[in-house]
Amino acid sequence: MRLCGTDPFTRITLLSIFAVLCSSCHQNFDSRQWGEAHNGLRIHIDTVFQAKQGPKIILFFQNSSEKPLQFYQSWFWLNTAIQCLTIETGENAKPTPEGKHLLDLLSPGGVRSRNVLVTLSPGQVYEGESVELQNVYHLAKGLSYRVKCVYTEALAGGWSGAITSNISSFRVN
Repeated sequence: MRLCGTDPFTRITLLSIFAVLCSSCHQNFDSRQWGEAHNGLRIHIDTVFQAKQGPKIILFFQNSSEKPLQFYQSWFWLNTAIQCLTIETGENAKPTPEGKHLLDLLSPGGVRSRNVLVTLSPGQVYEGESVELQNVYHLAKGLSYRVKCVYTEALAGGWSGAITSNISSFRVN
């Protein structure tokens, strides 16, 4: 028994449906909310929910200038800080022991062995590392959270400054 017909009309119809489904999953960065740009660079976070692991964030960088731009990207924690606020109480979420250690690693412009110079053409987007939030913060069921990232860099030879992402909200069920 064949699930897909062999006639051209059926194949084209199924391929068209598949293309529409796939394109709706693809990220359209033009419709995303970005943080405010500084010196031509801006960032955006997406919150992705995983069945067993909980929420994770993915950090994206975009060159919002009209010229090529270079910035240093190293391991997430050396130049990116995550701020997580509980909506119901207005308080910062409590970091896990691992999260406290990771949050304390922030050292913009510090000595690092994993610096990678990233070059972005105008409008180009670079996907940074993702972070599983439950490893960083204690996230209680039934509460809602707001998360944002602040990227800071001070290394010579590339972009320098501080930029804040959009705010992403989610609820832990």
